[in-house]
Amino acid sequence: MISSLGRGYCAFCARQQRIFAYSHGGALVNRCQQCGFPSNRVLPASVPDENTPLRILCIDDDRLFLEQAKDLLEEQGHTVFTAEDGEKGLAVAARSAPDLVLLDLIMPGLHGFEVCEAIKTAPELAGVPVVILTRMDNPQLNGRAFEAGAHLVVHKSAAGDDIRRLIRAVRVLMDGDPPFMPGPRAIMD
Repeated sequence: MISSLGRGYCAFCARQQRIFAYSHGGALVNRCQQCGFPSNRVLPASVPDENTPLRILCIDDDRLFLEQAKDLLEEQGHTVFTAEDGEKGLAVAARSAPDLVLLDLIMPGLHGFEVCEAIKTAPELAGVPVVILTRMDNPQLNGRAFEAGAHLVVHKSAAGDDIRRLIRAVRVLMDGDPPFMPGPRAIMD
């Protein structure tokens, strides 16, 4: 069970959420237990370079979701690569040098945790932000995703509703000083 520190405002979820302690760069950071956004960060209405296109890799075994995500992201000017399982996703990541990975959790073969860990241990991909997209609502799974190196965990319906906001949140995390680079240090009970 994740150590809850009470409630705090999450700028990404835009409401009060449970928060938990997470070690980041030698300091404890309070993160939203639902999505992982640091509770000390704000999500402005816009960020510098917000309109700069990204190279985004979507890894998901749900073909319909992949098509919808690709359409939404391409409408915003991003270059989108897709893969239907973890092994293919890692191969595409190695070839395409993405700026962002949107990753499903439950897939045949390698599951999302394994793919995220592989991305974070590959020197050429270690700095790429990973957002886990899932239909599950389980703070313990979220904690496991953060341990694997995910920046955020977002419910798939929320990601589809406001993909611009999701990308803005990732840019806020990466533009911090220092950039928010998660790793395997969640504080657990």
